[in-house]
Amino acid sequence: HISMVIDGDSLIFALAKCSKTLLKLGRKCESVVCCRTSPLQKASVVRLVKKGTKEITLAVGDGANDVAMIQVANIGVGIFGKEGTQAARSSDYGIRLFKHLKRLIFVHGRYSMIRNSGLILYSFYKNLAVFIPLFWFSFYCGWSAQTLYEDWVMAFFNVTITSLPPFLLSLLEKDIKEEIIEENPKAYQEISKGLLNAKHFLRWTLSAAWHCFVIYFGTFLFWHNRQVLRDNGHTYGLRMFGLYAYTAGVFTVLLKICLETNHWVWITHLGYWGSMVGYLFLIFIENLLLVQIPNFYYVANEFYSTPNAYFFVPAIVIICLLPDYTLKYVWRQHFPTYWQILQEQYAFSKPKVHEINTEPHNEQTDLDTPRENTQ
Repeated sequence: HISMVIDGDSLIFALAKCSKTLLKLGRKCESVVCCRTSPLQKASVVRLVKKGTKEITLAVGDGANDVAMIQVANIGVGIFGKEGTQAARSSDYGIRLFKHLKRLIFVHGRYSMIRNSGLILYSFYKNLAVFIPLFWFSFYCGWSAQTLYEDWVMAFFNVTITSLPPFLLSLLEKDIKEEIIEENPKAYQEISKGLLNAKHFLRWTLSAAWHCFVIYFGTFLFWHNRQVLRDNGHTYGLRMFGLYAYTAGVFTVLLKICLETNHWVWITHLGYWGSMVGYLFLIFIENLLLVQIPNFYYVANEFYSTPNAYFFVPAIVIICLLPDYTLKYVWRQHFPTYWQILQEQYAFSKPKVHEINTEPHNEQTDLDTPRENTQ
């Protein structure tokens, strides 16, 4: 283990004449201590590490002389201390004690990475999965700009139908308990390089490509090989075809986020399942507005009264999500990550209710000898 200590006077020469050598030497050390430095020198050291290593830097300070260093770093943490609140007011995060830094990074930092990356990746995924079928439809409408879905139904997709689940995911998602993270720092190291990378983006994009392919062509084959008839013998039109595909897409993306969620509480159930029920209620209200939405009038009523819809939509959703579920199961069983192992250890090691307060006691087996009372 190598450590380096450098004072302010030596740091002036090192930063001016041999900053690259200083950085190269510092990266080989376990720790570097810069003592008796000015506020400008603190900021210069952080800037040197930030630009030279291209890593995310974090600066912690508790006084006014640490403000410059905190502002230069990617993440600034200020401590409310005896030297005032200047550092805390200039920082990204403020804490009361230095020991709170562990929980800030390991727990809140880890949860923030998981939630933000999940929100961004899911937002890309859901729009690709539901609206790429419009591209496939262009081949069959002669590139006439005719839309497969009804305009108002498309407008409500991101605003109301699928807005609540990703919002709850970004607020409440937890993969493992807080106390487990604090006891196992390796759980933070596992995601320290970030989750918004090409690997995860490609996985979500391929999933969206498969789903949009099944949603459109599954609907197309269902309608192409057999005509869906009304009670009067007439066939349904474009709006019914689009509603079939759109409904299958909505339920697919909503169940996809259920598959990716690890932490379930009552508000999560309310938001996820409520979005599905809310969608069915929304299209029912829209199909009654003859003046405002004449092209969609009574389409949802016909959809609800068609027995084929109750077979078609679940079938398409199962075909879409079956590969996702299978891959998640195989990957978890044969290639588990560190946090998944911790998650299972915690789930299987929790004591059951009837196992708590069980004290071992000795019982005499001789029937002729009376038993002794034990507490």
